[in-house]
Amino acid sequence: LPDRLNVMVERDVPVRLVSDVLGLDVNYANLTLSDGTKIPVKGFIKALVFKAKAETIQQKYPKKWRYVKGIRRTVLRFGARARNVIKDTVNQLAVQVVRMASQKNSALAVEDLRRLNQNFKDFSKNQRTKLTLWAYKKLLETLEFKAKIEGIPIVKVNPRRTSSKCPICQSKLRENGYRRLKCPSCGFEGDRDYVASLNIRMKALRAGWIAPN
Repeated sequence: LPDRLNVMVERDVPVRLVSDVLGLDVNYANLTLSDGTKIPVKGFIKALVFKAKAETIQQKYPKKWRYVKGIRRTVLRFGARARNVIKDTVNQLAVQVVRMASQKNSALAVEDLRRLNQNFKDFSKNQRTKLTLWAYKKLLETLEFKAKIEGIPIVKVNPRRTSSKCPICQSKLRENGYRRLKCPSCGFEGDRDYVASLNIRMKALRAGWIAPN
């Protein structure tokens, strides 16, 4: 007889009737929400450091790192650390974002992962880019899972031009300093991440999620 018995219990969680949508922009430095909240992301950068260490060893021993046990073990250890850091980070971030959406009674709008995969296909041989994409995928998967538990809808939108169009009048934005953008038509100005989060929210609204106040 087995020492333990695992029992899975499923329950249906009704989707909330939300009153707004929060747009979420993700990058390695921070998560930015369309209400102006910025959540620093330190774990992703730490993961890249571990990945860089693994790559340095691979470059130093390009022909034998796979076959020398000690070298291979070191490379694999750094890779495992990078993945574990990302898993811990995305879990903490997802909890925080879902809690904020719950408090605001809002749906969450994020970039469509399928289109993100298409954007990254030309960089599939770049290990750091692959790690970036994997981290983003894990975050969205974890967000979706935790949001479903709370009954919070997840809206996926096309990421095209989220950082180049004015969220107010849809004109093309211009650079106005480091990571800042300004609209030459209506005068709106904001940092690139905030602009992206606003555009993600607006795309969700245009798709029929909650009429803006």
